Amino acid sequence: MKAKIKEAGDAIPAKTNIQTFSERTVPMIPADQQECTPRPEHPPERRGVSRSRVIEAAKEAVPVVDLADLLVGAGGLKRLGAEWVGRCPLPDHEDRTPSFTVNPEKNLFWCFGCLRGGDVIELARFAWGYGKSEVAMAAALLLREFGHELPARPDSWFGKNARQAPVRAAAEECRKRAFRRRTFRVLMAAYVARGIEDEDELRREISAAWEDWQGALRRIGR
Repeated sequence: MKAKIKEAGDAIPAKTNIQTFSERTVPMIPADQQECTPRPEHPPERRGVSRSRVIEAAKEAVPVVDLADLLVGAGGLKRLGAEWVGRCPLPDHEDRTPSFTVNPEKNLFWCFGCLRGGDVIELARFAWGYGKSEVAMAAALLLREFGHELPARPDSWFGKNARQAPVRAAAEECRKRAFRRRTFRVLMAAYVARGIEDEDELRREISAAWEDWQGALRRIGR
């Protein structure tokens, strides 16, 4: 296949106006933002949305040829018959001759150099360094990269959150009370007890300091 691609390229005169993919289509991303976005430290996600919904949404919204054009760069893909051909954009493949092909009709890519191929999700996964268990993360980043929203959460997710709200509120209140007790014991108890020997007086001072401490923490949201 590499030899055929090279021969086809050599057969075209130097002055021939070769149609590139970027010239054929309207760019989906502004020209000053057409470099591939690196993998973020915290990939986009939406809790409550199934992995399969995110993956299917990305497949429907982003054709593989659009992602390939973004990764290869403007003018990097050239038409060869029914396919688009260019140098492989995957980071661990130094492609010296065009061996990366995209078939828009089948919506698939294949590289004859590194022997990898698949749909738009696989291309995103390979390009941005996601593992097989992170396919949904790659799909979510793909949607964001091309300006699409993640799938909406189903009504059942909101119902579940409403039912769990009292439990979460109670757990948060317990956490705050534990925080107040521990910080009071560490920061205030020894100071309040300093110099007091009468047990009744000490009990009153500790009780008063505890009320003041709780009030101060409530005012700052703790």
